[in-house]
Amino acid sequence: MGFTVSFQTWVFLGSIGIGAILGIGYDLFRISRVAFPLPSWFILAEDCCFFLLCALVTFGYMLNTTEGRVRLFILAGEMIGFILYYLTIGSVVMAVARVVFRFVYGVLKALYGFFLAPWVRLLRHLFKLLNKRSKRVWAACKKQGNKTKFRLKQQRLLLYNLIREKPGKAASDLQNSIERSDLK
Repeated sequence: MGFTVSFQTWVFLGSIGIGAILGIGYDLFRISRVAFPLPSWFILAEDCCFFLLCALVTFGYMLNTTEGRVRLFILAGEMIGFILYYLTIGSVVMAVARVVFRFVYGVLKALYGFFLAPWVRLLRHLFKLLNKRSKRVWAACKKQGNKTKFRLKQQRLLLYNLIREKPGKAASDLQNSIERSDLK
């Protein structure tokens, strides 16, 4: 198939349209940045996704129109379409998006202040009180826990030198008396 001048003109005009469509796609990413403050690594990931999308769309358009042959006028047309959209309609879209998001943010802030803020303040106050009480209870439990020691064996019988024979009594009599006193 021969590439006539009229066919190339239509391909060029189509590439301008493709560039404008890619500009609309980029505005979607820009609007998300206005709506939600994003970290820089996420913006980098968005830009990489956008450039990947641009490459796929350009490849598909070239494959469909020029049988996959790279033509610089197609790339120039896409760039012209993107720049025209970005500088004309794109700036208006972004200005309107900023106004809309400021309005929505103001309405949501007013609704939060009217309906939810009193409950949040009440719960915060209750949690502070509970936190103070729980700290006191925890300190008392910790203090009581340090006082009591649970031993499986009696400490008096663990060391051999704590039990001494008294004159006139056998060691077994002393041990029996200790065991009887522990059982009481």
